[in-house]
Amino acid sequence: MLLEMVRMRFENGDWFLEMGGGEWWWSMVVMVGYDNNLNEELNQLLEEYAGVFTMPTELSQYRSFDHKIPFKTDNVSINIRPYRYPPTQKDTIETMIKELLDSRIVRPSNSPSSSPIVMVKKKDRSWRMCIDYRHLNKKTVKDKFLILMIEELIDELHGALYVVGNG
Repeated sequence: MLLEMVRMRFENGDWFLEMGGGEWWWSMVVMVGYDNNLNEELNQLLEEYAGVFTMPTELSQYRSFDHKIPFKTDNVSINIRPYRYPPTQKDTIETMIKELLDSRIVRPSNSPSSSPIVMVKKKDRSWRMCIDYRHLNKKTVKDKFLILMIEELIDELHGALYVVGNG
């Protein structure tokens, strides 16, 4: 995968860095002051660990835990029949699924549950494969999260030298 790096300098001399390629990006904001030596150190670190930012071609064999979906009732089985697709989309779906299987990102399933695939056209006119989990979502226990006020978050960043995150 091609790795791109975009640099934008803010008026106050701080830097905003984005690394990525295709559909994924990693972002870093350097705040409060700017130092040329720091820029060189950051570039060295980013180059040294560029492999961290590449897309995986397969899933790791190690999993410390299995994800569980909490359902409203026991013995939930969702079995929605597949949607109909034109032959061109069927070919695209088969190719995408073969790539996912070959990369070991997905595996064949014997589950009694199934959800249909939805093909969505991207800006570049290619297709994105999505799964329609609406029926599954209706039977799951919803999480409740407090919504933080943006002003409070900005106050907590006051004086920060680095803010790093996935963007």
